[in-house]
Amino acid sequence: MTPNITSGDQCIGTSRSVHTTDFIGMIDEVGIWNRALTSLEIAVLYNNGHGLTVNNTAVSSPFIITSPQNQTVNAGSSVTFNVIATGGALNYQWQFKGQNIPGANNATHALNAVAATNSGIYSVVIWNAYGSANASARLTISSPLTLTQTNRVPVTETNPSSSFPATIVCTT
Repeated sequence: MTPNITSGDQCIGTSRSVHTTDFIGMIDEVGIWNRALTSLEIAVLYNNGHGLTVNNTAVSSPFIITSPQNQTVNAGSSVTFNVIATGGALNYQWQFKGQNIPGANNATHALNAVAATNSGIYSVVIWNAYGSANASARLTISSPLTLTQTNRVPVTETNPSSSFPATIVCTT
């Protein structure tokens, strides 16, 4: 039997011009888009096994594209953690040492004037109706090196290489 295919019909496993090849196999989770999908969207659909769309956005459990990075900064500096995820209708919650940080509920978490007490693991939990994902990064705070000279003995121009007892104390 030759199917009667018109110009508006969709064909799977054959072309409109040649109808001699039948499709043999199974089709599972069919999704139809009105545009070509990006490689990222294809990866998300493959990794999550969904063929669903809402407003041309792939809907799936969150998939982290870029995790926050470990950072080492000096005390008093500012630091920003970023996460990039896809999955549609995402919710974010940043945590410090496993505890939720109030108000830290988007893809970016910034800290100003960090101190040694800010050192530790920062995590982000991302979720939607289809599942969740998480990632973490370590923040290390370095204190600037402080040099203290005791026994101040001036060096004179007439004898710049003279030796003298001095103690230098380094603290961090």
